[in-house]
Amino acid sequence: MLDGSGFGLGERSQRYSMLVKDGTVTQLNIEQGGEFKVSSAEHLIAQL
Repeated sequence: MLDGSGFGLGERSQRYSMLVKDGTVTQLNIEQGGEFKVSSAEHLIAQL
């Protein structure tokens, strides 16, 4: 959970992407500290 209250955003989830197959999460990619690498569409597609 990220607290963006100081920026008027309130509490938010971290940036992430996931693959779900038949209701089961098969891949979960959580970004670290403001990066935009593992949650990108290109990264997720490469994991298919």
